[in-house]
Amino acid sequence: MSNKQSAFRSPWVIGWLVLLLSVLAINFTFVILAVKKPPGLVVDDAYERGKDLHENIRKRQAEKPKWKTHVEFSGAKSFMGDLKIPAFNKPVKLDYVVTDQQGAPVEPHSVTFYAYRNSDAKQDFSVEMTKVEPGHYQAEISFPLKGVWDTYVTATTGVGNIEHNTAQNIFAED
Repeated sequence: MSNKQSAFRSPWVIGWLVLLLSVLAINFTFVILAVKKPPGLVVDDAYERGKDLHENIRKRQAEKPKWKTHVEFSGAKSFMGDLKIPAFNKPVKLDYVVTDQQGAPVEPHSVTFYAYRNSDAKQDFSVEMTKVEPGHYQAEISFPLKGVWDTYVTATTGVGNIEHNTAQNIFAED
């Protein structure tokens, strides 16, 4: 008749048992590591730290200058809420105007343009803007890649380096 063999000699059964035992060993290792070295997700003074965080946020908002800003790229067109500018590998003039609540020009300590590329952090860059007249700053901007860029113009005060950021999404094209 037929010669019956044990199921444990089948390569499929052996493979499934090895897989099951390795998963159990990995889980057991994770349990041991979690017991020996807690992840630190629970802290004793969480309530106090949370209150302190919110107090610091309120304090920064109160210290933040109440400026009105206007950012304008030459040749820019509105495109679905973003700006489309012809600045791929060619310079485009960027104007930044900053005034106080009454409309008087403000002179920040420094004004810098930052461009961030979500898909390639190596292409991020920044340009220090030059003062044209009180409250009016300019820079020549050229984007190394076509496509969407997150841009910020940051004006800082001399006292405590408090920042006023103006954000804009840019679509660079030919």
